[in-house]
Amino acid sequence: MKHVCPLGSQHQKMTGFHPTSGFSLLELTVVVLILLVVGTISIPTMVTIISNARLRGGATNLSGLLQNCRMLAVKENKTKTTWINETYDGPIAYVKNAGDTTPMAAADPKASLGTPLKKYTTPTGLGAPPQISSTQLGFTASLEKASFNSRGIPCEYEYPNS
Repeated sequence: MKHVCPLGSQHQKMTGFHPTSGFSLLELTVVVLILLVVGTISIPTMVTIISNARLRGGATNLSGLLQNCRMLAVKENKTKTTWINETYDGPIAYVKNAGDTTPMAAADPKASLGTPLKKYTTPTGLGAPPQISSTQLGFTASLEKASFNSRGIPCEYEYPNS
């Protein structure tokens, strides 16, 4: 049985439509397999790119909040401290007056640092880099808080109960 276009042979010539045109099952299978291989190769790379972007975004947020803390200290002529608090959806940094140890409040300037981060200890063993000491850094690093005095200079604020 011959297939005939209902609009006539002139329509077949103009549109290029033929009842037998299309892709074979083999052609479709080859295309799907190529897409699967490309996807398998690119997914781990995309996961790394996305996690690096989130980490970079968290670092940018923290940098901005530290600058904000410094500006508030100068503007208000008070020592200000940036605290980092772990919440269910990741670490959050917030600014308080130095000496104020109350929990984070809604009015406090704050920044989300992204998805939960894990703190790892310094690697040990053969081939591990040496741990950086306070002498090499030139200061004692604080992992919880960063303070700025009323002139905007980083300082170590001693809390009465710490």
